[in-house]
Amino acid sequence: MAGKLTEPEVLAVLRAIEQGEIKLKAKEGTIPFAGNCGYLADNGWKLEVFVDCGDWDYLDWAKAPDGREIHFEDFECAGELFNYGPDAKIARTAYGFPAGNWGLSNPWAGNW
Repeated sequence: MAGKLTEPEVLAVLRAIEQGEIKLKAKEGTIPFAGNCGYLADNGWKLEVFVDCGDWDYLDWAKAPDGREIHFEDFECAGELFNYGPDAKIARTAYGFPAGNWGLSNPWAGNW
């Protein structure tokens, strides 16, 4: 069994996504109004985001190409990964969220 990913590894990938260095494709092709949305990254990573009312709520899990994973339950409570959420522009451009979203923000990301 593969080991667990570390939070710094995942944060590095998320930052690369923000910078446009890694491109994503939604597995289902569209963003749900609510529920999990899986992504395939062009570097082989897989991510799943929980979407609530059309907004990013939290990163549910991430999996590296070597099979190592990390899940929301493993995030350090109140740590950077636990609190991570992209701003609205990144949510639109990198993750394909609809423009304008639904006016809600992720309280865990400190946007409230």
